[in-house]
Amino acid sequence: MAQKPDYTTAADPELVKLAQKGDTVAFEELVARHRDKIYARAFSMLRNEDDATDLSQEAWVKGWQRLHQFQGDASFATWMTRIVINLCLDQLRKLKRVRTDSIDQMDEESGGVTPDAGDQSQSHRTTGAGRIASAN
Repeated sequence: MAQKPDYTTAADPELVKLAQKGDTVAFEELVARHRDKIYARAFSMLRNEDDATDLSQEAWVKGWQRLHQFQGDASFATWMTRIVINLCLDQLRKLKRVRTDSIDQMDEESGGVTPDAGDQSQSHRTTGAGRIASAN
């Protein structure tokens, strides 16, 4: 019978190989070793504790689900960091889209603002631009 590995002293590549064979204890050790770094990366990008916690947890789930794809070209920590960065970028893009949609919706609800021929701010902007152009 094979001897049970000492997870706490095993190197990351050994733990990854065990986890790829379905050893959840090996993966739990990897999580314990790297969770602070993964959370810190998420927090540095999102600046929100709850979102960083959620996305770092989502990164660990994706890491487990896609562990068979990990080939070891980079370290496990680098691979997991890339996963959490991609999730954060997706979240930031989503938030930007929501903000843009919200501004568009507010604009539609308020009737929007369209420049009028008699609008002083429009002519003022043109005058200002004209002054800048003539100064050069």
